[in-house]
Parts: sequence; structure tokens; C-alpha cells
Amino acid sequence: MSSILDAPPIAAEEKPPWKTLSKHIKTGDGDAALELLREVPPSELLYVLGRLRDKKLTALWQLLIPIDLEFAADLLQLLPDVLAANLIEQLPTETAATLLSRVDSDEQVDFLATMDSERSAEVIEAMGSSEAADIKRYLSYPHDTAGGLMVSEILTFSAKTSVSSVVDFFRKHHDQFDEYVTRYLFAVDEHDRFVGVVKSRTLLTASPSDTMAQLAVSDFSVVSPDVSVDELESLFDGVDHMAVPVVADDGTLLGAVKRSAVFEVLQERDVASLMRFGGIVGGEELRTMPLRVRTFRRLMFLLPSIGLSYIAVSVITIYEPIIEKATVLAVFLPMVANLCGAAGNQAVAVSIRELTLGLIDGRDLLRVWGQEFFLALFNGVAIASVLAAVVFCTRGDTGGLPLVIGAAYTLSSVVAVGLGSGLPLLMNRLGIDPAMLSSPVLTTLTDMTSFFLVLSLAAAILDFT
Repeated sequence: MSSILDAPPIAAEEKPPWKTLSKHIKTGDGDAALELLREVPPSELLYVLGRLRDKKLTALWQLLIPIDLEFAADLLQLLPDVLAANLIEQLPTETAATLLSRVDSDEQVDFLATMDSERSAEVIEAMGSSEAADIKRYLSYPHDTAGGLMVSEILTFSAKTSVSSVVDFFRKHHDQFDEYVTRYLFAVDEHDRFVGVVKSRTLLTASPSDTMAQLAVSDFSVVSPDVSVDELESLFDGVDHMAVPVVADDGTLLGAVKRSAVFEVLQERDVASLMRFGGIVGGEELRTMPLRVRTFRRLMFLLPSIGLSYIAVSVITIYEPIIEKATVLAVFLPMVANLCGAAGNQAVAVSIRELTLGLIDGRDLLRVWGQEFFLALFNGVAIASVLAAVVFCTRGDTGGLPLVIGAAYTLSSVVAVGLGSGLPLLMNRLGIDPAMLSSPVLTTLTDMTSFFLVLSLAAAILDFT
């Protein structure tokens, strides 16, 4: 069977490949669809598939699976977890189980964990009993732990096995280990307890009669299945291993965690935080997802924002007589509010980052405020000076308007930075996702503060007689 990595460079076509692919799917021509996908360079495959809606993606896999199951499984692993999980849910149970059986064990767990729990259970039950038992065991671990990230595709040998036997084994079965961790060989005793690690290149210089036990590095870094992804990151930062074995409390070798898997999860976590910070409920959205799901997730963020915006604007209604007498204030109100919001969002971003790294928690509120106060004050004065100069150059003195805008911004920015640095800590302490709510709450509070300070200072300083 061919691999998606064997595709030659694609020749220029009159039609974009996704349009031709869509046509093949519509006509049910699986052979033509497969031939086209083999011609697409690996770097372009995900882009081509991303142009198809979820129903066409499902139809494509239903065409590919009977023709080339290995290719269909390789292709599935290119998709983001949410798309792959949605696709598997739409397939008939037996077909889904067959497809998943050819997928790497860590990807199996990722896809099944993302699926609806009932549908996931149905697919697992349709798989072979041994494979299903392994998957259930992996799913019992949190996704961001060594147990949830480990792979079972590792090369394990008895500690008594000789080098010559291992080499003979590789010669006979070398074509079966494309997806395995082959840099390391894992030596175990008769009870499958971990003995040590043998680097593959060690076999090149070892005597044929040497045993795995003699070559094994017994003090190689190992982890338990409940070790967190942050601890794994620290471990990999301190060693040059490409994978580390996962060992149970009784010494049984369970699998191995690859360095690439750890940093992939960390990247996914950062992206999810960014999406939530941008107002995407659930921290995940792709334009190939169903319209109702995307609509619901966005409305869940936007609808509460109506109330928050109204609260902020209500401050202006209190000072309507002031605005009527000095309409020029309406020009600078949004400018001050926008600049204060930007300063506050900078502080939010730093606090969320430090929370993610574990450098601070809810107990550090006063310390964080102390570190931010003078920074906010210095930056506030600097920006306020520029704003006051802009007001003076464009509007003249206007009875003290430059002073009003400059002073209002300085005070508002200090408040905005204090709120921005503190809100994530307070929300974290209350068990609320700081990335999801910090931005809209901060926007409301900074708008209220800036509107209030500009208008109240104008009422106190400007001459309206």
C-alpha cells in the first residue's frame, strides 16, 4: 500500500484539485479520488481537504476505505482532532472501527476523546477485544498526562534476547514498523517490567552475543502515567531524548511518550486559550464545522456582550448635558476608551501567560498590582502627553480640554492595567476560565472608567458659562 508521503509534485491543473475531488465524490468515483489525492503534495493535502464540507469529507472516506485502508488512515491523521472525530462519528460503526484500527494509538485516543461519549463507546466495542482494552486504559488517563499521550507502538524485547536475534527480527519485519518509535528499543523482564533502554545505533557496534540486558541503559529517564504535560515539558527541556518510557507503579512498561506529542499538546493549549480570548466558546472553531455549532459558539459570547456594552454606555447618559455643551468631548471619548482597553489587554495577556506557566496564582494579586502600578503610571503619562498635544494642536486650548483628556487617560490607564492584571487571577481563583471572560469584562470596566473620568473631569475643569 502506498503512503501519502510518496506523492510526487502535482502538475498544474486547469481546475483547483478540490473542485475535481468534489466532482469525483459526487459521482462516487473512489479510484479517481484516490489517484488525485496521491498526486497532491503532502504539504497541500490538508488545504485541499479543508475546502470540503463535513458531509463530503465523510463521503470521501467511505470511498477510500474499501480501496486503500492504509492511505485513508494516514490521511485521517492529517486532520485536526475535531474534524477527524466528526468524520468518524458519521461513518458506520464497523467502518469507523476498521479505520481506527490502522491509526496510531495516540491519535486513536485523541479522536475518540473528542467524539460524543456514546458514539465513542460504540466504536470501541466494535474493535478487537485486545485493542479495545488498550484504548479504554488510555482513555482513563487525562489527555494532558503521560498516560493520555503515550503510544503503544514501541519495540519491546526480553532482556535475555541477543543482539543477533534482534537484528534478525528487524530483517524479517522491517516493513511493519513505519509508525513505531524505532530510535529506542525497550528491554523488559519475563513479567513485562521495564529493565532499560537500548539505543538503536548501539546494535551496530555490539557483539552478536550480547543481550539486551547488557546493553540497556537502566537509569534512562522514565515517567509514571499520571505525570502532567507541564512536567513532561520540563523533563524534555533537560534531556535530549526523543521519547521516554511510561512505567506503572509496579514497574510494568505501558508505552512511551514522544517529545513531539508533548509540544503538540502545549501548542494546542496555547491556541485554545487564544481562541477563548477571542470569544470562541469551547476554544475551538473551524469553518468546516457545522453552521449551527459555529453560530451557537459565537452567540454565546456575543449576546452577553450586549448587556455589558449597555452598562458601559449608560455612564454617558448621566453626563448628556455636559456633552451637549462641549460636543468636542464625543470625539475623544472613544479614543481614550480604546487606548485604555489596549493597555488593559496587554496586562491580561501577561497575567494569563504567567498563570499558564504556573508562575502566579490567585494569591499573588497584590504583588502583581505592585509590579504593574509604576509601569502603568509611566506609560499613562507618556501617552497622555501625546494625547494632550494632539488635542491642543487640533482644537486649541478649548478651556482646558488638553488637561482633561491627558489627566483622564493617565488615571484610566492605571485603572485599566490594574483590572487587566487582576481579573485573570480573580477568575482563576473562582474556577472561571480567565481567557474566556477577562476581555469582555475588562472592556466594559475600562469603557465605564474612561467615560466617567473624561466627563467628570470636563464637568469640573471646563468653563461652560
